Amino acid sequence: MDIDGTCPASNENSLMLRPSEWDRFDVEVKVYDALDLVKQAADTIHDLQRWKETIEPQALSLIQSVQQERARWQVERSALMAEISECRLTITATRTALRTALSDREALARRCQDAGAAAAASEQRASAAEALLAFLYKTFALELTETPTKGPVGRPFAHPAAAWISPE
Repeated sequence: MDIDGTCPASNENSLMLRPSEWDRFDVEVKVYDALDLVKQAADTIHDLQRWKETIEPQALSLIQSVQQERARWQVERSALMAEISECRLTITATRTALRTALSDREALARRCQDAGAAAAASEQRASAAEALLAFLYKTFALELTETPTKGPVGRPFAHPAAAWISPE
């Protein structure tokens, strides 16, 4: 028997449902098939609820561990950012120290060059003085082995400041 009150034309064991709004789609629904579908849906819902009861604690645990990991990551990130900041300050200080050291090195190099030039000039003056002494010794025929004569010309090394000058 149909819901709208008519009997089906066939000899089937099941009742046929033919709601009036389904007429336009020409859909016939058997009551036992509909009940089977409802039972399957209920079983599926029950299975999904069991699955949810199993999965939900795991999901909550996973969410909690992700949040803890995120908190640890944030702490590590903050520590690394602080370390990077310290490294940048150290690099800046090192660059400043290197610039100062380079400037000091250049100043020392200039002083060294000036000292070298002064030493070379002293060597030239000493060489010129030795050459002049040698000329004077030859010109006046003075010998170191001879006894000096009296007077300033005969005693070139009589002055105390001239004692360190080598006659060679």
